[in-house]
Amino acid sequence: MLSQFMVILAFTAAGELLAEVPYFPLSGNVTGMVLLFAALAAGLVKPEKVSGAADFLVSHMPLFFIPAGVGVMRHMGLLAESWLPILLACAASTAVVMAVAGKSAELASGLITKARTRKGG
Repeated sequence: MLSQFMVILAFTAAGELLAEVPYFPLSGNVTGMVLLFAALAAGLVKPEKVSGAADFLVSHMPLFFIPAGVGVMRHMGLLAESWLPILLACAASTAVVMAVAGKSAELASGLITKARTRKGG
């Protein structure tokens, strides 16, 4: 499994190097994962070469949110004075996401139904 972690780490390092380019719009870790996805989609990296390490990382994902939670706790004063706009923004964005997801599901369902009726099945 160490070799699988090394593959993921190599793509992360490549992303970090690209992120050093001035005006590059993405962070290094995001760029690395985009590069890994592109390599997987293109068949340059076989899924078996990273699946064990990826499964391990995903199963331990809650641990990766601890630093973010600590960061939020460090800014509790800012949250205390701006709680209402933050709450409204969260509520509004949740409503928008739910509406868009619902409409997307309706559209996809309609397209699937039309495709099935055209096939006669």
